[in-house]
Amino acid sequence: MFVGISRRTNAAAVDQLCRLLEPYEYEVIPVSVLAALHLKSACSFVGSNTLLANAGWVDLRPFDGMTVLPVEESEAWGASVLYVDGHVVIPSGFPLTAHTLLAHGLSVDVIDLGELRKAEGGPTCLSILLPRPTRDGDTAGAV
Repeated sequence: MFVGISRRTNAAAVDQLCRLLEPYEYEVIPVSVLAALHLKSACSFVGSNTLLANAGWVDLRPFDGMTVLPVEESEAWGASVLYVDGHVVIPSGFPLTAHTLLAHGLSVDVIDLGELRKAEGGPTCLSILLPRPTRDGDTAGAV
């Protein structure tokens, strides 16, 4: 579990999370957020061991071994996206970032989040991903 170290979360909070998750065998990896309020404002998982990232806003060293798709400097806020079942939900206003995702073979859905973006909000701020129940009671994917 990657956890951003920023104005909102400090090393003591990461230590607490490590202790809470230790019985569940989660590894907690701190990530320095350099110029944003949230880790997911600076980078987002987009499937297949791949991140979309604003390298100027986050220390990418904890993600060594992953593919990093950089956002253009002119679209600094473009890294805040939501990945669900092979689709990437991206706010409008980031055509270069959308092109990068499409070129990487991802399905892209553009939505208007203009008002939410004024408060550093993105598509992940609007969602809670839960397992999708199957007919036999198991779960598959997210809804």
